[in-house]
Amino acid sequence: MLLIENLSEKQLQDVRIACSYLFTPELARDDEFVINLDIASIKNALEEKEKRYDPALHPDEAEEMLLKRKERFIKIKQSYETLMPYMFEEEEKVLEKEEIELEEEKIVLEKEEIIFEQDTRESRIIAVGGAKGGIGKSMFATNLGIYLSSLGKQTVLVDLDLGGPNLHLYLGEWFLKYNINDYLSKNVPSISDIMISTKYGPDLVGGGSSQLGSANIHFSRKLKLLRAIKQIDADYIIIDLGADTSYNIIDFFLAADHGIVLTTCDPASYLDAYNLIKVALFRKLNRIFGPESELRKYKNHDLLWIIKEATMPGNGNKGKVIGDLIERVKKELPKGLPLIEHVLETFRPGLVVNMISENDNVSEVVNRVQDVSQRMLTVAVDYLGSIDYQSDIKRSAQDLVPVISRDPKGNLSECIRDVLSAIAL
Repeated sequence: MLLIENLSEKQLQDVRIACSYLFTPELARDDEFVINLDIASIKNALEEKEKRYDPALHPDEAEEMLLKRKERFIKIKQSYETLMPYMFEEEEKVLEKEEIELEEEKIVLEKEEIIFEQDTRESRIIAVGGAKGGIGKSMFATNLGIYLSSLGKQTVLVDLDLGGPNLHLYLGEWFLKYNINDYLSKNVPSISDIMISTKYGPDLVGGGSSQLGSANIHFSRKLKLLRAIKQIDADYIIIDLGADTSYNIIDFFLAADHGIVLTTCDPASYLDAYNLIKVALFRKLNRIFGPESELRKYKNHDLLWIIKEATMPGNGNKGKVIGDLIERVKKELPKGLPLIEHVLETFRPGLVVNMISENDNVSEVVNRVQDVSQRMLTVAVDYLGSIDYQSDIKRSAQDLVPVISRDPKGNLSECIRDVLSAIAL
């Protein structure tokens, strides 16, 4: 929340001008809107504007149009930089609250005799995400789980689509007696108590629709859920994520051993795919010393501030976001460079292109995502494979019988086998 009464006339004018670029002139004049500004809304506004005006995302346009986009893009970035300093104090308070909540959760877990750090056995967690709806994430996650189960692997599907959980439907389950809300509300003692067997092979942890769907799920409860998922006794755990880039979704994506980003050849889809990759990396960097991070014991406030300045205010107009961060750390805080390098080395998302038609140019889509990720983020995105638009998949969406269950040796099975081979599973 922004207390405008504490701002000078000049500061308030700057805030309104920034809001007019990031949002609309009408909203910029609305005191209630300005007062209720928060980090999430500002970041979401920037992400939407980036898709439209970032020249790097429109390489094939005429030079005149690219120049216009660049001029507008600079104004948008400057507006973001104007607003974010007012939000830093709020962000620090949130982080402090998360630390307190985590410590409280540790105490509760110890009282309940729950092992906090140790998994029951080694599991491979695969998260399936994509920042756009209607691209087949749940369908892909379902058939991926069924394929692994058909190989004799103990597989569990977990529905973490916060906006609208429906994974159970794709597995032929119309009603769930228990879901994740029951575990978070302590109506059941263990996540295994809400897990059910399905007729198609994998077990299922069904998603909730109210508490888990809230954007304000407590950080400590989120960590509790993630640790519970990691403790599930299974060979593979497949997480189906929602179609957005909220902190909840991103944290679930980052907690997986393998993060798969699904896209189609539709420009809006692969731009959203890149945005998910970018937001996930920025979140991973900003949480480098968070209580959930393996690097938390190396906490360095100076390094954290440099990261915040590089990722939150944005410097994309310089052409190399993470490259600038690396150069600044080398110059100002060289002892922090190995930590940044560790984050970059351990962040390796995979890309799957879905719903391909005969007129689609898959290699062009893959090259664009890989190129902009390398240039702007210094991140290599692995291309895992593609899936044709098949009549069987459309039929499956209608009768809710998984494609691989209907045709175990069909085209989709071959595509999923290739994807798993690409990530060495």
